[in-house]
Amino acid sequence: MAQQGHATVKGALSGDTLLLVGTSATGPPPEIQLTLSGVAAPRLARGSGASDEPFAWAARDYLRRLALGKAVSFRVDGTSGGRTFGAAWLRAGAGQEPEALAPL
Repeated sequence: MAQQGHATVKGALSGDTLLLVGTSATGPPPEIQLTLSGVAAPRLARGSGASDEPFAWAARDYLRRLALGKAVSFRVDGTSGGRTFGAAWLRAGAGQEPEALAPL
């Protein structure tokens, strides 16, 4: 995907990370895992023996209910440690302002 564009939210992996899917005329559509810049959500456990941070599932569920299946505009700010960071806005209807998923 480009450094900015439009996509549909395919999933919320945590309270601060979205899985976005674009469109493609040929082949599978491109996907990007976008961590929202400036947002530090509680971490979900990874691996056996680990435990979730408090409110991790609530944060993920909130972002999922807010954005899943909706059209967004996004901007990639950069990458670090194998993660892609950026911003996303719910796409607005005619005459409406876009709504930032993580207002600064």
